[in-house]
Amino acid sequence: MKVRHILPPLLFGLAVLIVISVGDALFWSVPHALEKLPPRLLTVAVLTSLWLVRQYKRTAR
Repeated sequence: MKVRHILPPLLFGLAVLIVISVGDALFWSVPHALEKLPPRLLTVAVLTSLWLVRQYKRTAR
């Protein structure tokens, strides 16, 4: 699998995580955003990995 197939899901996952964390830090506080980071990171990692599996299946044909 080429990098051009892997990069969009990874960048999208990173962007979503940054936007959610920064928005939470601005709305609540930085300690609250850091406290909620592990479950959000896990959720974004799972969704990104599902997208990568889908991309792999599409390009492996």
